[in-house]
Amino acid sequence: MSSSADRAFITRLPAELLAAILNEFDEFLTFRVNRSFHRTPRTLHPDLVALRSVCRLFRMMVYEMPFWYVTDVNITALLPLGHHWIDSYDNYRHWEDEVRQLGIHLEDQLFVRCLRKRTKWRFKHSAFLLKILEYVPLSHLNTTSVVIDFPLYRRDTKPSLPYPENLVSASIAMLGICRNLTCLEICSLRDDLSLNLLAISCPALKRLRITHIWREDQGGD
Repeated sequence: MSSSADRAFITRLPAELLAAILNEFDEFLTFRVNRSFHRTPRTLHPDLVALRSVCRLFRMMVYEMPFWYVTDVNITALLPLGHHWIDSYDNYRHWEDEVRQLGIHLEDQLFVRCLRKRTKWRFKHSAFLLKILEYVPLSHLNTTSVVIDFPLYRRDTKPSLPYPENLVSASIAMLGICRNLTCLEICSLRDDLSLNLLAISCPALKRLRITHIWREDQGGD
């Protein structure tokens, strides 16, 4: 039976070597689609989640890993013990719980310290954008690129959805605090886009990309 000193041997390794070992871990889980792995990360890998709880040293080192502020993923993929995100017409049903989870993790100042380094963000909904701008210091100064994946929904479910009618205007207004934003991508545009509001809120914008523009007579199929 090994002693506590033997079990703690790995913690006495040089920090550079420990960091190199941790960087070999898979950062995210993916999922299979038609016998192939989906390219988009879905959630933080449980091995990294477990390492955060081993000891203070590992917790600090996990939070120093660059994927927290380099990899372009939806913020929910960075939440420990987060849900697997499934792109479906009823995906909005997960948001309330995920926003609550994000709020809990934002109470961890180590987590916040990682996030405030990010310059590129990707959000599934404006509710996550609002949470980050509210609780992550300097995010409004450091942010240069934002991608917002607006929700999928069927036309017959829209009246019962738990968010404002015009998510585009609400999101662009929120981004007004990010004065260094130069790149904005809007995915699944279903609402009217005010170019005047865009010019006022994002004066430094150099690149605007809009994908999947939906017409009024187009269904959600």
